[in-house]
Amino acid sequence: MGDYVDFFPHIPQDLPQVHTRFLSRIEIPYQNHRDRMLLTIGNTRPETPNTTLIVLDIHYIMSVPEAISMEEFENWLDQGHSVVEKTFELCIKDKSRILFGEVK
Repeated sequence: MGDYVDFFPHIPQDLPQVHTRFLSRIEIPYQNHRDRMLLTIGNTRPETPNTTLIVLDIHYIMSVPEAISMEEFENWLDQGHSVVEKTFELCIKDKSRILFGEVK
């Protein structure tokens, strides 16, 4: 999995390295804890046999909504979008980009 993504659960060396389902989530504070990024990765049953289906879920949320005015909302939205894009790019590796057919 580490060839495709850079965020995944670590399994201690002395445990079996083969697993079925997994789910891992972290919450990262932004803007002095006003905002949070929720980063979740897991897998699910693929439709095609002998494949792995990984779900990377990224949310940027406001923990303290009263901290900004309606006039500041568009800037907050742009900032959140930038964080999500950067996080996605940092979490995937080139082998994933090839699978996605990314155009550079």
